[in-house]
Amino acid sequence: MNSVSLIEIERKRVLEEREPLERRLAELGFASTGSEVEVDTYYSRPDVDFLETVECLRVREGLGRCEVTYKPASDSSTHGAGGVIAKPETNVALADGEEAAHAHRLLEALGMVLLARVEKSRTSYRVPE
Repeated sequence: MNSVSLIEIERKRVLEEREPLERRLAELGFASTGSEVEVDTYYSRPDVDFLETVECLRVREGLGRCEVTYKPASDSSTHGAGGVIAKPETNVALADGEEAAHAHRLLEALGMVLLARVEKSRTSYRVPE
């Protein structure tokens, strides 16, 4: 069996106004594939503060799906110029959104500590083929 290592590359910026970005995306040929609400629940270990190490252990729920994600601690090798962060990401997709309760119970049974729950709206854009 082959395994693929995923590297997430991200650069976050504050967006004061949404409309200019949406216009620019449309000018470049991008079309919205729709919006959805996602709920991310973040956990940490009792002996390590993931906020301090900039690690991520998250259960993400949205539109009938659920996944558990882990991103290792950040260090000088993960942060590049211009605020770009690149590091490995491990995702485990669960059977469906109903599995989220099981994921939360598993992490709590392992002694993980709830850090935060974030509800967000995500709009995706793609270039039509």
